[in-house]
Formats: sequence, C-alpha cells, structure tokens
Amino acid sequence: MTGHVIPEPCYDRASYQRVILDPLQTVVGDLDEDGVLEGEWLNARGAIARFDRSALEIRLIDTQECPRADVAVAWAVACVVGDLCRERWSSREEQGAFAVEPLHALLVEATRVGPEARVADRAYARALGWTGAAAPSLGELWDELLESSVARHPQTDGERLRPLRTIRRQGTLSHRIRGALGASPSRARTHEVYRELCECLREGRSFAEE
Repeated sequence: MTGHVIPEPCYDRASYQRVILDPLQTVVGDLDEDGVLEGEWLNARGAIARFDRSALEIRLIDTQECPRADVAVAWAVACVVGDLCRERWSSREEQGAFAVEPLHALLVEATRVGPEARVADRAYARALGWTGAAAPSLGELWDELLESSVARHPQTDGERLRPLRTIRRQGTLSHRIRGALGASPSRARTHEVYRELCECLREGRSFAEE
C-alpha cells in the first residue's frame, strides 16, 4: 500500500489505475471479501491522486504545534508545487526523469537526519531551483525555496512566513522538542515541555518562537 512512499511516475488516470490501483486491488482481493478496501483509499503513498476531488493529496507532512504553523507549511508546499507545475525551474520532462529509488533513499536519509540530509543529485536540486555550485542540504535547498518561491508569491505575508522562518532558524518541531527536553529529560521536564506545546496550540504560536 505504501510502496517506496515516493509515488511511481504516472501522468494520466489510466496509467495510474494500471500501475498503482489495480495491483493493490488484486493483492487485497483475497483478504477482503466484502470489498471494504477498494479504490483510491488503498493507496497510502506519500502523495496520492484524488480523482474524486481533482486534487493531489500530500501525506508526508507532519502536524505542527499550532494551526498557524500547519497552514504556513501547507502554503509553502503549495507555492513550490505551483512553480514546478509552471515549469519555472525545470521542464515537465526533466521533472519526470527522476527515478523512485534515489528519491526514496533521500526520504530515508531526511527521516534520519532532517534538514542536514544532503541532496547528492545536483540535477534534482537544480530542478527545484537550486543555483549554488555545491550539492545542498535539504535545509539549504528550502532556504532558497522560501526566498525564491514562497516569499515572492503575491499572497505571501509575514503571518505565513514567520512560522517557516522559525523552523529554518530553530529547527524542525521534533528538533526543537529534543533541544528543550535535553539529553536526559526527567518526567517533570517532559511534562513542562509538553505543557508548553499545549499553550502553543491554545495561543496559536510556534514552539520556541523568537
């Protein structure tokens, strides 16, 4: 159901059905006599096509500490995806040339070390607007995307940028939580940190916001 998490390259509904949905349906067929598991819901990759609502559902984004941060992250992704669809940095053909396996390996590394994961494939970095000479980290790549794509969008304002810049300066939410807990967190310290996270949710502010 998840495959390599990175979805296979399919560019029309027929190939999506043939390559992804039909094999899934075949595999679960013997296990689901009542037909409960069927259709698009079977696909649990990191990005899935939702033909019933003409949408692309991205499923790899963690929930943040407050809705304001959630909306900011979703907005950043929407800005970058929009620029990719407009072929601002790379053509559709160039974007479609990247294989699943190397992108999956990058995802695994990003899961392990976060923004420090290195984008070794410079062609992939360039396809996302990277202009530097050296291979960037994911954090460096997002720094450039925030300035070149998100901040330049006419509907982007300070309210949307503030949580994103907190993430880039202070680290991801998990990084900030780990930093606040310390190397050997006590039960009391854990309670204190998560009480603060509850306050962030209630007040609509980022955790460890400057």
